[in-house]
Amino acid sequence: MTITTIAFLVENKPGVLFNVANMFRRRGFNIDSISVGALVEPDLARMTVVVDADAKILNQIVEQLSKMVDVVNVKRLDPGRTMMREMLLIKVESSDPMAREEALRHVNTYHGLILNIEAEGRIQA
Repeated sequence: MTITTIAFLVENKPGVLFNVANMFRRRGFNIDSISVGALVEPDLARMTVVVDADAKILNQIVEQLSKMVDVVNVKRLDPGRTMMREMLLIKVESSDPMAREEALRHVNTYHGLILNIEAEGRIQA
């Protein structure tokens, strides 16, 4: 089994995410991760799915997605040419300066980025 990322363009309308997830469910495919976001063109959205499957299953997934009416384009992403990142947004509230310093140390340890520090003790990273 190989962890593979599949990116595809879909029509940006209600029910498309449900239809895609339902196709995976009906065929017994498991989704490790899924992300959907609208594009500059308001009628399209990009859907990214991460699956852990062998080559046969991956081919079936791509084939089934390609057959769907709301799917415009399907592409398996090459792991050697793809940058994968995860993002975590947190809000920490504390009036204790030591707790704030500890939160800052954790952010620095994991090479995080602090977006905002407020006077009332809120750190948003």
